[in-house]
Amino acid sequence: GSGDIIIDTDFIFGSADIKSDTGDVSCFATLKGQLNVDTGTGDIVSENMSAGNISFSVSTGKIDLNNAGCNDTITLSTNTGDVKLSNVTCKNLFSRGDTGDIILKEVIASERFDIERNTGDVTFEKCDAGAIDIRTSVGDVTGTLRSEKEFSTKTSTGTVRTPGTGSGGKCTVTTSTGDILIELSPDTALQKKSFKSAAMICSF
Repeated sequence: GSGDIIIDTDFIFGSADIKSDTGDVSCFATLKGQLNVDTGTGDIVSENMSAGNISFSVSTGKIDLNNAGCNDTITLSTNTGDVKLSNVTCKNLFSRGDTGDIILKEVIASERFDIERNTGDVTFEKCDAGAIDIRTSVGDVTGTLRSEKEFSTKTSTGTVRTPGTGSGGKCTVTTSTGDILIELSPDTALQKKSFKSAAMICSF
């Protein structure tokens, strides 16, 4: 009901179902199957861990997921609060939120990003997915991707700047009020430049 829950790195579970009304949840364990964490008013922090599937849900609070591997799907739901992911791998990432930002840093999904916000910014750094679908009502969508994409963008009020359409998967970004500013990460740009230079040398 009221109090924090902490699960240390020494534990290994088949699955875990953790609920808290008023309190923070910190989980650093390894799970072979499903990890479910549901809090009312409290933060969810999880790092240096792995699981088959991850589902985090908070009403009022933040979600922090760092240095994590997920074999299948990560699902993150918030009513009011920010979401931060860093150095995370998975097959699919789904995130829904009413009010709050989502920040992704070096997050890789082999299949899909599906992110929706009512009011909040979507920011990513050196991230990638097979396909990307981002929808916001009021908020900016900015960041860097590791590979080319076929971009489809729409905003009613805001600036749109994306790389030229590439040969990768689809990246669809829709916002009502906000900017859409997406670039390729410097490593990707350097790799492309090196490839073009090598092609020019070979042509001679």
